[in-house]
Amino acid sequence: MGLSHSVLKSSTFMVFGSFFQKSAGLISTLVLARLLMPEDFGKVAFLALTVNFFNVMSITGTQQYILSKADVSSDDLNTAFSLDLLMKGAFFCTLFVLSGVICKFFDMEAVHSALLLLSTTLLAKAAMNPGFILHQKELNYAALFKLELIAKIVSVSAVIIVALRFKSFWAIVIGDLVSSFVLLIGSYTMHRYRPKFSLKNISNQWDFSKWLFFKGMIGYSKSNLDQVFVTKMFDSATIGGFYLARDIAMMPAYDLLNKALVPLLPALAQSQKNHELFNYKISFSIFFVNILAFPIAAVMLVAADSIILTLLGEQWVHVADIFKTFVPLMYFACLAPIFAHALVSRQKVKITFWVDVVALFLHLVPFVILNNIILTDVVMIRSVSLFFSLLILVSSLYFVSRFLPFRALGLSFFPFVSSCLALWIVNNYINGSPSLYTLVIKTSLIAVLYGATTLMIAYIYREVREVKDLQRLFQPLAFRLANLFHSKGRDT
Repeated sequence: MGLSHSVLKSSTFMVFGSFFQKSAGLISTLVLARLLMPEDFGKVAFLALTVNFFNVMSITGTQQYILSKADVSSDDLNTAFSLDLLMKGAFFCTLFVLSGVICKFFDMEAVHSALLLLSTTLLAKAAMNPGFILHQKELNYAALFKLELIAKIVSVSAVIIVALRFKSFWAIVIGDLVSSFVLLIGSYTMHRYRPKFSLKNISNQWDFSKWLFFKGMIGYSKSNLDQVFVTKMFDSATIGGFYLARDIAMMPAYDLLNKALVPLLPALAQSQKNHELFNYKISFSIFFVNILAFPIAAVMLVAADSIILTLLGEQWVHVADIFKTFVPLMYFACLAPIFAHALVSRQKVKITFWVDVVALFLHLVPFVILNNIILTDVVMIRSVSLFFSLLILVSSLYFVSRFLPFRALGLSFFPFVSSCLALWIVNNYINGSPSLYTLVIKTSLIAVLYGATTLMIAYIYREVREVKDLQRLFQPLAFRLANLFHSKGRDT
């Protein structure tokens, strides 16, 4: 029994939704990188770091709680809504009071008013309609796709208009505010449920959520310790370059592959009692991620200069070297949600919390004991700590469900070899100065070489279960593209 049609369809919605959103975001980046100074991006990095920290601190895990439950009542939804209001409201007040101290510590007093305004996004997230989560539980990701796409288009439009008019970091601040409140309004217009304040099921939910609360605090600290260090130790221009390089390098993980894995949590929750199916879905997810992540990593390594030049302009080419160091981190970040989702679906949130504690310790120690750390060292330290946390997650998953990754790794060996071969050929035989033309040529050649090799291997292993499910995932898209080109041919 393969993956359900609903899960595959949901993954497709998330991938294409993320693609369209990120396309709009790239347009914004193309404009902003040419209008704003590196110092502006440094200020934005500080604002995002601070607000996101308080947002993560206030996460109650309501979404994961609702998605992981077999049956959800109105009391569950109302309690989730109320718990969010209390937590996010408390942390909004805390951020409002401490904003001046935080700005002074990071020598960012110039953005104090922007931080106060941006802190209101906590309230917008707190007031979101919990009923909208039921769309995801029912694997109706078309609704989520529509809402996020609308929010992205409206916010990007606002960013570009303000940036063209004022050429200030305030453009990004306004864009974030617009996005948050569009999502808030949309959650009510696109689902008829209306929450009420109630703490009836607070005991059960907090028993689940408290570990996500602590996990969120530790996990965010672990994930952003490098940026805290850079923000404190380097000037605004360097912070801006690091921020943009990381944002673009992590795009495939955060905005493509992780989005495709969003339906994994409810899918795993639905197969908790079937150990074989549960483990198969984990194995398939690893295989799916590797099929896409390996060629993306190859393109990032072989065409870093051209990617940065095309997206950001000549004034940013100097960040190409730091951009390449993010490639291992990008890959590990693609895998981490698979194992985390699997443990959360089994209600093993405590395990993921302690894994994050260990990873934070591994991440923090080098910053304490090493001197004269440069930017590339910062990225390497983060990559190593994430790698070890992945090993711990896999080990934990073995004790929970007896899952072993050997089958997934065996199947992934062939796309890995195909990517390395394509990378070697392009790196040794395709030369050219950084440009959009060079980027297109290198990307196209890697796609052709990787695609041909992978299709050949897929044909040889066409009877393997994972390969069959992968074909089911991509066949509808291939048929639609073929019909599209066929109809265009008839029109001409």
